[in-house]
Amino acid sequence: MAGTVKLKDIAAAANCSANTVSRALRDCADIGDETKEKIKRIAAELNYVPDNIAGSLRYGKTNLIALVASSLTDPFVAAASDMLVRRLRDKGFIPILMIARGDRRGALLADIKANRVCAVISFFDPDDDIKEYCKGGGAPRFL
Repeated sequence: MAGTVKLKDIAAAANCSANTVSRALRDCADIGDETKEKIKRIAAELNYVPDNIAGSLRYGKTNLIALVASSLTDPFVAAASDMLVRRLRDKGFIPILMIARGDRRGALLADIKANRVCAVISFFDPDDDIKEYCKGGGAPRFL
């Protein structure tokens, strides 16, 4: 199939609605196991890749986690970032690394807001503005 495979393409091949396809791919309990298996098989055959951006627009949230550091030259930060990236991906999150050097720290909050991150993991003591943004519900978690 040429181009990007969409839910409606899978729905046509499975002879069901795009909503059923969406719910089956998310393992919703109201979709039968046989239907889920059929839809997942068709999705794999068509090389379907979920569109995380479309999902974030629909639900108003992302699976982005900001890993914030002042540098990657510290061996601890580099090793911890590597481990966190692997673990976060395994859990379905999309880690983004943000480097915040002296003059760049002020722009960090704008980057966090613009990317609509769902959590911030910081390797340094960030500005109070970032902490307040996270506490105020901008990012539900700050670690």
